[in-house]
Amino acid sequence: MKISQVQLAFSAYSTGNYAEALRIYSLLAQKLGLHLFKANIELCNRRMGKKSDILQNGIDVCYTVEIQDAIISEHEDFTSFEFFVLGERLVCEFNVLSENPYAHNQMIFGIDFLDAQRRSLESESYELLNYSESKTYGRYRYLSATCDGLKYLFSLLIPVCAVRCVVKIGNRKFAKTKLVGNPSFNFYNGKSGCDIVNVLTSDLCGGCIEDVHQVLDSVGFNVSYVSDVVRAIISLPATEVFSATVFWYLWRLSNDNYLFELARQRLVFNGRMYETRQLLNEWDASVRYRNSKYSSRRVDDEIRLLENGISLPQRVKKQAYEPSKNVLYLLHNRLPYNSGGYATRTHGLLTGIEKNSHYKMQGVSRPGYPTDHAKYISKLLPSPIPSVDVVDGIEYFALNQNVRRSSMTITEYVEKYAQEVEALARRKKTGIIHAAANFPNGLAASLAARRLGIKSVYEVRGLWEITRLSRQEGWNETDQFRFMARMEAEACKAADEVITITEALKDMMVARGVDSSKITVVPNCVHTNIFSPLEKDQSLAKELGLADEDVVIGYIGSMVNYEGLDDLLDTLKLLLLDGIQNFKVLLVGDGCVLNDLQHQVVNLCLEKHVIITGRVPHDDVQRYYSLVDITPFPRKPYLVCEAVSPLKPFEAMASQKAVIVSSCAALTEIIKDGYNGLVFEKGSVASFKDTLKKLIVDNNLRKQLAINGREWVVQKRDWSTSSKKLITVYDSLV
Repeated sequence: MKISQVQLAFSAYSTGNYAEALRIYSLLAQKLGLHLFKANIELCNRRMGKKSDILQNGIDVCYTVEIQDAIISEHEDFTSFEFFVLGERLVCEFNVLSENPYAHNQMIFGIDFLDAQRRSLESESYELLNYSESKTYGRYRYLSATCDGLKYLFSLLIPVCAVRCVVKIGNRKFAKTKLVGNPSFNFYNGKSGCDIVNVLTSDLCGGCIEDVHQVLDSVGFNVSYVSDVVRAIISLPATEVFSATVFWYLWRLSNDNYLFELARQRLVFNGRMYETRQLLNEWDASVRYRNSKYSSRRVDDEIRLLENGISLPQRVKKQAYEPSKNVLYLLHNRLPYNSGGYATRTHGLLTGIEKNSHYKMQGVSRPGYPTDHAKYISKLLPSPIPSVDVVDGIEYFALNQNVRRSSMTITEYVEKYAQEVEALARRKKTGIIHAAANFPNGLAASLAARRLGIKSVYEVRGLWEITRLSRQEGWNETDQFRFMARMEAEACKAADEVITITEALKDMMVARGVDSSKITVVPNCVHTNIFSPLEKDQSLAKELGLADEDVVIGYIGSMVNYEGLDDLLDTLKLLLLDGIQNFKVLLVGDGCVLNDLQHQVVNLCLEKHVIITGRVPHDDVQRYYSLVDITPFPRKPYLVCEAVSPLKPFEAMASQKAVIVSSCAALTEIIKDGYNGLVFEKGSVASFKDTLKKLIVDNNLRKQLAINGREWVVQKRDWSTSSKKLITVYDSLV
């Protein structure tokens, strides 16, 4: 091919002289073959608005640029190649060679598309394929290299006005890499990859990687389609399982690490442990010398535990020391760093047990906490983390901050955790090791206790796998769900006694094979001396625009999907249509659905009736409770809502507020309809509306339910009550 003639034709094309470009391409086609130039002719016709049937099937290479082996030393900034652009897609193929067995991210591959005025243009592929940007290289990617040569294939969509392409190849400091094997830059024209995408979305509902291979091969998949396919697939919900396998296939084709990461993330998100292991094994095998941050050893360990369970040693016959009445309480999070429901229950039990017994309670947070949890903690963490924090006279111990569960297998983490707990228990002459959810805490507690010859307790506060199910449909059918479910059961079986917070959770653990005789229900409670009836805070009411005649419906807590706050807003609209106007709704708190709720308020035209404050200081919570008449808990009919009871209803009843709840099992354990609250049919907005209407229009009913609710929690749900139940469990072990 005469490159000079091609460049002459392209020069005409780039300046808008499509007729001249078409004339030259047509002559070249007659001399050298139509197959070489039919894409160019089609492109010119299209620019001139003419129809052409030259391009009937597939796409063709219309222009190829080859460069000889390029060596870049550490003394050079970069080697640059510039050439005319002719086409709609660019496919770059090259091998990268290093003097070292494996050089991670040592080569820089930069690319820049320019218009006729040499201005940089944005390719849609930059964002799709995670290209970074710099003044020196334009858009760029880091590439790794090996002494055997590592092959890459990148596909990019070319901006419409691009006439030139500049490629820059450089090394990071002290690296020596080079391109080998006649690297080429191929330009393609023709139809897009939409047809390929349509086939994928219709034929692959959950296919494995082999299915993707078969489908793409059957439709003649071309490397230039990569960006089209990524653009379509990446926009699909992450729950579309086949998207992971498509990214997997594209990574195999291109060796693009970003596509590998997309595949890995989506396999993990969808709980597909066996396929994740296969992908990671391929990654490790793809480069002999790779010192990879990815490894299948963690998922290998989880699969082994899923299939075989965990094996703990028998308890030693001779105790390591004379046990005292010290209890170590192992925790996922704690005060003073977290103050949510988990930490509140912990502190309520610890203070209650110390007040009502001779047991000395000591909280112990898991290795790595709180520094591994910093992004979820609103305040700045101290440095270093104190070895012990004291809150209301309760000691909370921190373990090794350098341990990271994310870098260890579950087996390794539990072993390291148990070693640290064992050492602390020896110092404190601990008599019982009690662990709260989730299962790594429970397994570490039982392992340490058995080595010391003492007893362990595992407390199931919730099942994280069913919480995930509430926001990800189909999660219960995944490998990861089954793994977590088995591990929770294993933690229960390994412990000497098991605590659950509801009867529903107890039933679930029995169904998973845990002996019911070792399970005691210790429910959530409230400090009734802290949450108590208060006079209305008139200044806050005025600030919020609440009138004396308004019936205030207040929700104070986390705004997450399973709480049913969207159903509450739909119910309010129905009440207004029924002519009920004398209410205001106060939503206090933050959470992942807050923005959705704000939009819903606008869409339903509820702005005059709904006040959303967002997060407020913890010390102000009681001020807001003082304004509320009715507290709704419209939890959705999800498994997590059936099994786990929130703390908020107890706080509301202790504050002497009328409570209305959905008929989820965990809530009907608390509320006796018509006595200490009202119950509506879960999942039914119509039932919710009718029940809430009763409370709004009947002031006497509100007052009586509120009084009964306060009396009930004082008698049955103060933390001292649950603490005494736990003391009984401890006594049985000592």
